[in-house]
Parts: sequence; C-alpha cells; structure tokens
Amino acid sequence: MACEYILDKDGKVMGIICSRGSRAPKCKFCGKVSAKLCDFPVHGSKQGKTCDAPMCDDHATSVGEDRDFCPDHCRQEEMQLETAEREAEMRELAGLRAGEAGRHEATASADEARRQGSEIAGAQRGLFHD
Repeated sequence: MACEYILDKDGKVMGIICSRGSRAPKCKFCGKVSAKLCDFPVHGSKQGKTCDAPMCDDHATSVGEDRDFCPDHCRQEEMQLETAEREAEMRELAGLRAGEAGRHEATASADEARRQGSEIAGAQRGLFHD
C-alpha cells in the first residue's frame, strides 16, 4: 500500500493518504503534487511535442492562456528573448552607423561637386574675360 504525506506551506504533516491506486504525479522541482505540465515546445527527435515536466503551482510560470513553462524552460525562453533583443539593438546601431557613413559620404560628394563646380566656373570666367 502506498502512502503519501500531505504537507502544509511550512512542511509540517497535515495528513497521510494511503491507497492502492496510482499516485498523483509529483513536481519535478520540489516533489509536491503536480498541478500542471510544462508546455514548452521541444525540438529534435521529439519535434512537435512539449516538455511535459510535471510542476506544482509554485514552479509553473504562466506564459499565456493555459500555457505554462517549467523553471528550466522559462530561463531558456528569457535568454532567447534577451539575445533577440540584443541582436535587434545591434542591427539598429549598425543601420544608424551605416546611415551616418552614408551621410558623411554624401556630404563629401557634395563638397567635391561644389569644389569642381567652382573650378569650372573659374575656368569659364577666365575664358570669357580674356
């Protein structure tokens, strides 16, 4: 006969349940009775499935309606979001720098055109005034 201890928040025994049936799944992270399964999509040989790690309410992080991630996948998702945000910032900075370089090139080209225009105008004045 399998017996299960029911604990309160402080870890004190509130009751004991003994049964012959199957046990409720336990949280992978603390051993409490599992209330949820991790909904993080897995890749590789298990493509199209979810992690399904059993979790108690304390270890589940809600990421949408009826969607929860385990602590491991919650950290992984946070790291992926941070990486994506950094990459977006770097692309934005690179675009700004490219834009600045383009402005510098355009300014230099305009200055060169003005200088050449002045030289041509000066040469034309010399042709017409001689």
